[in-house]
Amino acid sequence: MPDRARLCRRSLHRTHDASGNNRPVHPQAYFFSWWLRACIVGSFFASTERLGLWVCDAEILRLHYYYTIRDWRRRFEARRDEAAALYDETFCRMWEFYLCAVELGFLHGSNMVFQLLLSKERDAVPIVRDFIVDNERKLNG
Repeated sequence: MPDRARLCRRSLHRTHDASGNNRPVHPQAYFFSWWLRACIVGSFFASTERLGLWVCDAEILRLHYYYTIRDWRRRFEARRDEAAALYDETFCRMWEFYLCAVELGFLHGSNMVFQLLLSKERDAVPIVRDFIVDNERKLNG
């Protein structure tokens, strides 16, 4: 969550987090300590209200991360020997377990990723979400 004092007038902050109803398993804690935080969408809304910030846009990504994690797992499997040489077998087994567990959590469980666009100003972005796609097109040529 951004510090309200650090946001300039008319500035935006995009926060990105994961949520789910399941308790974290050890590999998530091992690789990504941020997973241990209570990542509930409602807590972000309450926090932004307390800080005097506006949620200008919210997006819930459901299956998107299933595909992301699946691709990460496939790429890791293709280069597992290189990872084992860099780290060790224990790391590789933990990473494989983590990727498989998270992949299944996003496919069959309640895991999701959400993104919030925060601002001090209620009208910092247009009401219609087209500005997001328009800006993306400009960036990608």
